[in-house]
Amino acid sequence: MHIERLDPHHDDAEARLVVDLWNDGITELMPSFPRRTIDEWRAATQSVDMDIDIVAAREGDRLIGVAACAVFTDGANESMALIRMFVAKDRRREGIGTALLRATTDAASDKGRSLLVGDAFDTVPAGAAFAEVYGGEAALVSRTNMLQVADIDWNMIERWSHAGPQRAPGYEVFVSEGMYSEEILPSMVDLAMQAMDDMPFDDLALETPILTVGGMREDLERTLAVSDQL
Repeated sequence: MHIERLDPHHDDAEARLVVDLWNDGITELMPSFPRRTIDEWRAATQSVDMDIDIVAAREGDRLIGVAACAVFTDGANESMALIRMFVAKDRRREGIGTALLRATTDAASDKGRSLLVGDAFDTVPAGAAFAEVYGGEAALVSRTNMLQVADIDWNMIERWSHAGPQRAPGYEVFVSEGMYSEEILPSMVDLAMQAMDDMPFDDLALETPILTVGGMREDLERTLAVSDQL
């Protein structure tokens, strides 16, 4: 087994190996999440405001682990690196995760970053246990709520919809399909910045990312590349 840096965003052969293992990891964490194609994965993991390194553990022609280290390049969170790693289910508890953590730590250190932020899911408790072994702390807890469309109380929705104009005079609801129009984009950037600025971050020392019209346009283009409808 050896650790190497890969370039799956430009090398199709490496992309096939990385995306297969990445899909296995994501669907283990979130069983309802769809598997992505190479093009969808590339669109979802590239950003004008982030610099991303991909490292992998290889044994022969097989990848048995993969990790990403991403740093912000927008001027915010200059001490932070975001990491995510997956190890093949049949190869865990062999030190592969430790080797990948060392490689991502080196990548973050090379870019002058001193804080690693990753995520763990209740669906795979070993992730949090692994982080705790190396001194990781749960600094921000997020919860995902899922709603079956068949369970929606449409009568309640109807009541709320009719009550809206009386409760919020001067406001209107509009629908935007696909890319936001150029007239709307600047106000959407302002709204997103305000929403993130007062978002609770618990004990995580996270600065509000710096959004621009160009950056939001690029994020929307990536979203449209991996979604059927926006």
